Amino acid sequence: RDGLRWYHNNEPLYEEWFYCDDLEKLKFIVQRYFDSEQFESKVAKKDDGSTGAVLSNPPVQVDTTTKVLEPFNLQEYIEANRGDVAQGGTHRMPFGKETSMVLMGGDAPENKDETVEWRGDTWIWQWEGDATVTLDGTLDA
Repeated sequence: RDGLRWYHNNEPLYEEWFYCDDLEKLKFIVQRYFDSEQFESKVAKKDDGSTGAVLSNPPVQVDTTTKVLEPFNLQEYIEANRGDVAQGGTHRMPFGKETSMVLMGGDAPENKDETVEWRGDTWIWQWEGDATVTLDGTLDA
């Protein structure tokens, strides 16, 4: 499920949960929020079944305990770890549970079949050089 939640003083004020199969839905939900008693009063309704009430057990639990990393300079990080990957090695970056990032480099034979398994969205950013990517054994150049 998808949801929109508004906060006041770091506390949930208004929320709606839905399946977003059409982005047009968002404008109606936003308008309901702006027309709501919660918007005017800045006081949440708790689990009373009304539109926008803050649920005590929402469909998605917000992770309020994970600490995110401070911003860092990726180029400096790559340069500092270039030795690990220069001859075809890999370097797993320490991002915790929210993000997995692997530096890969070189043209050494042991890196030819490197498999990085990740069950989530995957984004490949090639910083320099050439690469070949296969997905399920299919070449995608």
